[in-house]
Amino acid sequence: MWDHSGRRYLDFSSQRVTLNIGHQHPSIVQARIEQVGSLATVAPSTVNLARGEAKKRIVDRAPAQVNEVFFTNGGAIENAMRMARMHTGRDKVPSAYLSHHFNTGAAVVATGDWRRIPNEFAPAHVHFIGPFLYRSEFWATTPEQDGEGAFRHFERMIQSEGPPSIAAVLLESVPGTAGILIPSSGYLAGVQALFDRYGVLLILDEAMEGTRWRWRRSLQRSMRWRTRASSGTRR
Repeated sequence: MWDHSGRRYLDFSSQRVTLNIGHQHPSIVQARIEQVGSLATVAPSTVNLARGEAKKRIVDRAPAQVNEVFFTNGGAIENAMRMARMHTGRDKVPSAYLSHHFNTGAAVVATGDWRRIPNEFAPAHVHFIGPFLYRSEFWATTPEQDGEGAFRHFERMIQSEGPPSIAAVLLESVPGTAGILIPSSGYLAGVQALFDRYGVLLILDEAMEGTRWRWRRSLQRSMRWRTRASSGTRR
C-alpha cells in the first residue's frame, strides 16, 4: 500500500482482516465484477443462487451434524445470543476476558477487554479467564498446565453461576483480536464435555479468529479449510 506522499506500507492487518489473500487479488476482483453484473445486491430475506452456493460450500466443509446456515446482515453474535436465550429460556451468557465480540449493544458487553466498561448496558453477562500461557493466571509453566488451570476455572465459573441460569457460553476458539491465543491441546474438547454435562449451549465466535489465524494456517496448507472437528469439539 502507499499514501498520497508515496510512502509505502506493509499491510499486516489486511485492512481489518478483510483482505487476507491480498489487495486486488485477480480472482476476487473478477468474481465481484461477475456478481455485480448479474445481481448487485439482494435483501437478506431473498433466496438467490450465490447465497445458496455459499451455504452449500460451508455445509460441505463443516462437521457432519451442521446442516443449516443462517446469514445475517450484521450482528451475528447478537442474533446467536438471542436464539440461545429464546431456545433455553435462560439469560446468562459467559465469555472470556481476553475476547472481542464486536461493538453492538450486547456483543460489546460480552467482549472482555476494556472497551466494554463504558458500555455495559446489557444485563446477564459474566466473564472468565481463558488459557494464555505467556501471562498465565494459573501459575503455569507449560501449555498443558495452563490449559488444565483454565479448564478447572471454567468449570468452577459454570458451577458458581448456576447451569440452570446459563443460556450459552460464548467462545473464540482461538482469540484473534486479543493476540492469537492458541489454547493447549484438549482444552476445547474439555469445555465441550462440560457443556454436555451441564446442559449449556456453545456459541463459537470465529469472525476474527476464522479470518485471521485460521486463514494463515490454511494458506500454508494449500488453503484447505479447517473445522472445529480437528480439536474434538462439536458445533
